[in-house]
Amino acid sequence: MNFKHLSCALCLTSTVSVLLPPSSTAKPKPRKSSSPIYRTIVPTSEKVSQTWKYTFAAPPAAWHQKDFNDSKWHTGQGGFGTHITPHIGRLGTVWKTSDIWLRRTFNPGTITAVPINVRDYHDEAVEIYINGTLVYSAKGYIVGYERKPLAAGAHRAIMSNAKNVMAVHCHQTTGGQYIDVGLEQVIAPR
Repeated sequence: MNFKHLSCALCLTSTVSVLLPPSSTAKPKPRKSSSPIYRTIVPTSEKVSQTWKYTFAAPPAAWHQKDFNDSKWHTGQGGFGTHITPHIGRLGTVWKTSDIWLRRTFNPGTITAVPINVRDYHDEAVEIYINGTLVYSAKGYIVGYERKPLAAGAHRAIMSNAKNVMAVHCHQTTGGQYIDVGLEQVIAPR
């Protein structure tokens, strides 16, 4: 009997049994994501310019109401601002005055979950209304796009599967300036 040959055969058998999985039917578990998923409700002009109604002249007090007649306002592409402002999305319309008022309509489809975020770039102070309800405001400026939750309960201002109006006012004091606004539905991570 050749022991050298027998020991190699035992090594091979032992090695094979260690390498085989205990069960060939075991499936890998799906990985859980810890990051939220965002569904765009109203797109920004980060990548594709969006159409807005706008004015540089102070409008009547009811300018932010859903039924306000903005037919005499200009129509232009977002975002609105100047080339000297850093990290902006698309610059569709030059805005160099101290104030701008914007309006656009949107249909969000079915809204089934909250929270809802504003996705915006504001330089400087901003007020955002939906159907006449103030849903977000911020002072000062930022230097890139951000996501911020709507004010508490403000998601109720958005009507599912219907025409809605977003109205925005941005005030500028000095330096670069830019305004671009959108909305996103936040979907829980999987």
